[in-house]
Amino acid sequence: MVKVNKIGGLEMKEQTSYGNLTFAERTEWLEDNLETGMYVRSYKGIDRFNYKLKRENQNFYWYYFEKKELTNPGAYVEKEPSYDIIDLIEVGDYVNGLRIDHISEPDKYRKVRIAYHYSEYGNDDVSFVNSEIESIVTKEQFESIKYEVKDD
Repeated sequence: MVKVNKIGGLEMKEQTSYGNLTFAERTEWLEDNLETGMYVRSYKGIDRFNYKLKRENQNFYWYYFEKKELTNPGAYVEKEPSYDIIDLIEVGDYVNGLRIDHISEPDKYRKVRIAYHYSEYGNDDVSFVNSEIESIVTKEQFESIKYEVKDD
């Protein structure tokens, strides 16, 4: 998104990443850029966008995701959407049951090398493309359901 700042009567344009936008700016950005089939990372995990619909007698859109329907996607979507689910994986997530400790940049085949059991002595690693990802549990999902046993 290009953000326009007016300083002393001059317009200054700067490229702003999705993560630095305000709630209102995110909602506006999503209205213009969110397309059917894109994946989003939300506080509830990874979700897929289906469609938006303006209901009769309402001047705003309803956004329909696989897991949720809402009117303000700016509060739900935390990271810039992508058609490639692999773009939304972060360190600390679990992919196909493996906790991710390191992520490389995609190679020319769009494979991403993901390391688990990452240490200074070496690591176990695997490369993924989108079609090989069967499940993702985000670190936020994991934190929300874990139970810690404490000594009394």
